[in-house]
Amino acid sequence: MNKIVKEKIDVRSSAIVSIVYSCDQKEMYVMFISGAEYKYKDVEYDVFLGLKYSDSMGKYFNRVIKDKYDYEVSEYVV
Repeated sequence: MNKIVKEKIDVRSSAIVSIVYSCDQKEMYVMFISGAEYKYKDVEYDVFLGLKYSDSMGKYFNRVIKDKYDYEVSEYVV
């Protein structure tokens, strides 16, 4: 069985360009249209999947992720 270690998604959103999730580290990297890149820590895979499959990534991000996880401005990880 193959384990997904890191998953990158390029998205169509008015706010988000791409998201990367690292399963081993439980980190999610979000690149915004503004050019800002953030690394969110201790994010469960289910939260990443919720963002990935949401009807509105911006709304999901604001409701579930923003101000709820520790983060730091990060170098973008491909």
